[in-house]
Amino acid sequence: MIRHIPPDVQALIDAKMASGQYKNEAELLREALSSIDDFEEDVEAVQSAIKKWQGGDEGIPVDEAFELVRSRVEGEPNR
Repeated sequence: MIRHIPPDVQALIDAKMASGQYKNEAELLREALSSIDDFEEDVEAVQSAIKKWQGGDEGIPVDEAFELVRSRVEGEPNR
């Protein structure tokens, strides 16, 4: 399947490939699409939390929320 890639997007691809971070364009595309999926999941989770909050859910204290985020970023197991 042949796809047309606009010049500005091709320039971004070329720059990423020149960094040596990716073995090939397919690997770059896979990681980009995976990042989009992760972002969309995060947006969905935030929207869901906002709806719960608007519905009266008190949530958790801010210090617990920060600790939960910190533990996930640092790769600790979920609590």
